Amino acid sequence: MLQPPIDDKPKQSHQAGSSADPDALAAALQGAKRNRFRAGLIFGTIVTIAAVLLIAQNGESAQLDWIAFHFRMPLWILLILTAAAGAIVWELIKVGWRHGRRQRRDQKNAVASARASLTSSKS
Repeated sequence: MLQPPIDDKPKQSHQAGSSADPDALAAALQGAKRNRFRAGLIFGTIVTIAAVLLIAQNGESAQLDWIAFHFRMPLWILLILTAAAGAIVWELIKVGWRHGRRQRRDQKNAVASARASLTSSKS
């Protein structure tokens, strides 16, 4: 009867905290980047089609009165400018949110390291 070859190498466990195979990790990260790219490409295509439809359906001119400014422009330009302004505001909100989250994380880490240094100096 044939016996399987004996493997002298200890088997690595894939528990939390153990180091993963670098090649497998790199492959997983590459796959995630590829999926993000595909999602962005699909989203960009949908937005482009929507913009073309917007231009085709809203060619008439619109009157814009804002504070002391009064002018006429094609409705599609007004809609695109409004969407662009909304996108800029959204990005500014995201930047502020990330900055606040980063500050809270840094403050939490500083408090934790200060506590650790106090407990180690008492010992």
